[in-house]
Amino acid sequence: SHSMQAPSAHPICVACGVSAVVCMKSPPESLCPLLRRIAGAARAAGLPRSRQYRAQFATAHRAVLGGVTYHESVARWGLEAKESITVNGERHVLAPELKLAAAHFRAVLALLFSVNGCATCPVCGTPGALAAMFECAYVNLELVLVPFLQKVEGAAKQILWDVACAVQKNLAQPEVVKMLTAIRGCGDRNTSHWSDDVWSACKEAARDDLPSGRLAITALSSLEDLLKFISMQASTGFAWIDPCLEECRDLMTRHSAWVNAWHRAAIWVCNKDTRDSFDNVVCSILIRAAHDPKFQEDLEVADSGVLLELPRLVVRNEDALPVIEAIVGSEVAVLVRQAVQGCKSAPGEMCAATEKGAMLLQRSQPKSWNDFAHCVVQLSGTML
Repeated sequence: SHSMQAPSAHPICVACGVSAVVCMKSPPESLCPLLRRIAGAARAAGLPRSRQYRAQFATAHRAVLGGVTYHESVARWGLEAKESITVNGERHVLAPELKLAAAHFRAVLALLFSVNGCATCPVCGTPGALAAMFECAYVNLELVLVPFLQKVEGAAKQILWDVACAVQKNLAQPEVVKMLTAIRGCGDRNTSHWSDDVWSACKEAARDDLPSGRLAITALSSLEDLLKFISMQASTGFAWIDPCLEECRDLMTRHSAWVNAWHRAAIWVCNKDTRDSFDNVVCSILIRAAHDPKFQEDLEVADSGVLLELPRLVVRNEDALPVIEAIVGSEVAVLVRQAVQGCKSAPGEMCAATEKGAMLLQRSQPKSWNDFAHCVVQLSGTML
């Protein structure tokens, strides 16, 4: 068994005692070749490489590390010099001993990288000196890193267990949705407008073959896909979580798809006035496409010209006020509408008024506008 040693900040040759500080300015994309050379030098030097201490790790972690002497993902983790990691919206700060072990490991690896992994001390030339330093640095890192990740992943998995149990017990959908929003904090999405009515509104809207109905179906199917995936993985104990990854790619792909779909449904499906206005805007775009082959062609490929024309189509639409309010808020929506309606008595000024209203619509809340524009263009393209 190995006892964890307290490493110094810089590597010291075990033969001559000279401290070496080398900066690894550009770590290689793959550390495997270097790690294999170091392992070969360690074998040649007759260094003991027992990994019996891994028996204390969880089964999933032992499976990932396997019989590899120096695991690349552990080495890569040590190179990244993180202060903390965030899982399911919760920030976990690295313990001082882990940061010190990672700093020592980086210094030793940088030294080995600078001498191309030959493991011979560049100061005294002792064979195997650097390999012994690396062995000690790697073991120290793995001994403090894996227990830390086990603790973090325990917290990360708990929310998934809660979701899986909620699905098994057939809890109300709003309760399950609230649990799902805790995963990674839903990215940068503001979920304050996600009312308990989103699910019921989507069920209602999905009955109609309208643009809002398409959004509702996407939201419901993405939720079903996410819950199915979590339930299926729960049956295997979430063994798919790699101890050297902050997130599970398969989970987060489904989670991101659901968050984006639910976000759109919360805005454009829940409120009936906004939903009707949204359907009207999309239908007017489809009518324009039916009479303008070039516009239809651009719409099918989401050409930038469509995105430039869209704000003008919206501000000229008499029934688009609820949509405009949902994008920029009621106060700015009034200004947008006034900019256009104020010139109806002077048709010659209509073009300038439309441009002014379109500019207000795009610049007041650019993120909201971009979300809306991409949603409408994507949806319209699928309904042609």
